[in-house]
Amino acid sequence: MIRNVVAAALLASACGASSPTGPLPDAPTSDAAVPAEPRDLTVAFDGTGVPVSYLYRLGVQLAGHVGGAASAFGAEQRLGTLRWSPWWYVREASSQADALARIAASGKIDSLAALVSAGGEVVLGLYFMPPFLSSCPQETGPLSKDASLFGFNVCPPTNLDAWSDYVQAIVHYVSVERGLKVSYEVWNEPDLFYWTGTRAQFFETYRAAVRGARRADPTARVGGPSISDLSAEVTGWPITTGWLHEFASWCASHPIPEIGAARTPIDFLVWHRYGMTADWGRAEIETARGELTSAGYAADTALLIDEWNVNLERKHAWSDSEIGAAFAVSRVITWRQLGLTRQAYAAMGDYDQNPPEFHGGQGLVTESGIKKPVYNAFRLLGMMQGNEGKITGAAPSPFITATAAANGDGATLVLANAVPDLSMGIGVAELETLAELRTPGAWSARTQLAGVTGQQYVDLLAGRLDPGALGLSPEAELALRAGIERGKQIITWRARDVDMTIAVDDLDPAWSERRALVGPHASNAYSSYRDAVAAGSSETSALAAARAAQDLQIASTSGPIGKRNVILKLTLPPNSVMGIVWR
Repeated sequence: MIRNVVAAALLASACGASSPTGPLPDAPTSDAAVPAEPRDLTVAFDGTGVPVSYLYRLGVQLAGHVGGAASAFGAEQRLGTLRWSPWWYVREASSQADALARIAASGKIDSLAALVSAGGEVVLGLYFMPPFLSSCPQETGPLSKDASLFGFNVCPPTNLDAWSDYVQAIVHYVSVERGLKVSYEVWNEPDLFYWTGTRAQFFETYRAAVRGARRADPTARVGGPSISDLSAEVTGWPITTGWLHEFASWCASHPIPEIGAARTPIDFLVWHRYGMTADWGRAEIETARGELTSAGYAADTALLIDEWNVNLERKHAWSDSEIGAAFAVSRVITWRQLGLTRQAYAAMGDYDQNPPEFHGGQGLVTESGIKKPVYNAFRLLGMMQGNEGKITGAAPSPFITATAAANGDGATLVLANAVPDLSMGIGVAELETLAELRTPGAWSARTQLAGVTGQQYVDLLAGRLDPGALGLSPEAELALRAGIERGKQIITWRARDVDMTIAVDDLDPAWSERRALVGPHASNAYSSYRDAVAAGSSETSALAAARAAQDLQIASTSGPIGKRNVILKLTLPPNSVMGIVWR
């Protein structure tokens, strides 16, 4: 997660820490600045679309929230990919038998089985190294402060065969003895401080895990490498560059004769994603597909992002507010369009010790269980069932994303208006593709955006400075101009509601319509809490206001629509999600 340090430096330079002077341009106020009439979207439910993607279900990192909390989620959400690791139960085990006994005694496999019965899919993480196998015992190993804080053992095994036998025992217990159908993920972010060995040692550790898993269950699905940020393959961040290429190439050239595999299997490719970028990872997904197929793996190999959030630092309000909700929905819709297979949000609940109730934690709910707007936004996505509808046309704002689906029982349309603030770095994200930032020695250059200071960026947005005057390379200047245009779009739309007209075809006239909104003042516990505090309420009263506003609110309802084709008139505030359901 060291990428967070880089992101912080980038934002500090570009968006305020350098104390740029001069006002940003205001959003245009005349009707001529944006289309006077919204461009229509048309949604057709003719039954020819593909089945609704599993990606739209609530995928989430469970951490310790297995059992009651997860079951409560299942009562309101359509569960998707659920990431869980038995590490917390084997971290003090003295032997393989002791580790298995601890997992069995935890009761968590029973809880996972219940979640699978409710529609979830479990990805079981084979991380970190049990102390009885580790080449550096936990109390003396070369662990970083961040890793040892949670007691992670991040060293290679002393014996690969023993590690393989351990994985075999885990898979036999979970998949064979208990009959739980899960996928197995090898390790967590080995490109960072969660792995002290070399890349070659990790690849050998991965192969040994696959060998053990397939010995226990020939149908076991195993994947990796679970690196921290695949964008490094695109941008050239030095700490993670080359991981995917080397992993795929190494696995392709190393068979496992014991299981009859001509190459080391990669049943799914997994990585993590934090923060916000302009293309939501388009280049990452294309790169992942390209590396897999170049190494000889199937073009339809599953792609999984099983740890992601708009907020890595756990100190911004984004994850608590409507901003996180809108961006989460927009990201999932875009990922679906790009071909991502599965996703798991980080995390189910806030996990920082004794923080304020709303502190920018990564959870879908706060530590005491108050639902955040993002929780409600996932409820709207989860209402999608049947076959996807066909959406044509263009929204008036470039920040609108939409998806729709229908079956014989009803139809659902979900729209997100995710407008970034300039402080999120969206307006300059394109600069990460510059050649100047791909070289290993260019780490510090990111803090100055390849020579563009925060003050200069403000002046560029305001039209006080021409990009051609900066002496950049043609590629750099082109990317900078794109970033400037993106910044101007942000300024235009960040304070403007979007009025839309949408034609919806092929509905059942007997269906009734309901609309639900997650936005700045709708289905939003955080804004109610914030407003109560601003009004002078006590903490107890403010939290009571948050709890009263935490559930998904139905904005409007209607009786039977009485016709097959309808015209919707709706307004989406900045950073909001609307769901329209016909049943």
